[in-house]
Amino acid sequence: LHQLIRTMKEQWDSGENELQHISKKQSKRQLTIKPRTLPSLHMTYFFCGRVLDEMPCDELNLWNAMVCERLLEYNDATSSAEEYNLQFKGLKLFPPNKHYLVVAMFEPSSMLYGLYEELCKLALSKKPSYHQDSETSNESEYLFPLLAELTKSQHDKRKQNKSSLPSWVAHVTLGNLSGGNRDDVKRLYSWVED
Repeated sequence: LHQLIRTMKEQWDSGENELQHISKKQSKRQLTIKPRTLPSLHMTYFFCGRVLDEMPCDELNLWNAMVCERLLEYNDATSSAEEYNLQFKGLKLFPPNKHYLVVAMFEPSSMLYGLYEELCKLALSKKPSYHQDSETSNESEYLFPLLAELTKSQHDKRKQNKSSLPSWVAHVTLGNLSGGNRDDVKRLYSWVED
């Protein structure tokens, strides 16, 4: 993937130079692809933002234990590790309608997607009724209040935007776009889509 974005950048840059001879002042506004470093390439499976940093230690330990338990349950339910796979679909400009990242898109297996949905349900776990004190109305009904808030917020944004994207979009960010104008981005979008 890292070599793929470097090759893409070289091809885009050479194509841009052939299309126009531009002054130094104009080149600052030229659309450029800035590849991510090899060590920074990763795929976020379950987005937590900075929430894990803010969770109390007991809550974080419980989250970790419950995630491990869920993973073990899923591993017991499958016959092979091959059921957890990703298939490369291609390159895209991301996120939709903003297009400031170049990403490699993947199609996850149903097992990976199912496990993701299980983690969402886990983040939205409610406390058992004996934990809830009706006297303290400001205490959350969720085991993981910060994760529940973030997960609900992400689901609400998708509903608001009427996004056709699944709740988890399997992708690796390969590079950032900088400079350029809308026409440049449209041209790159067409180039990537071909």
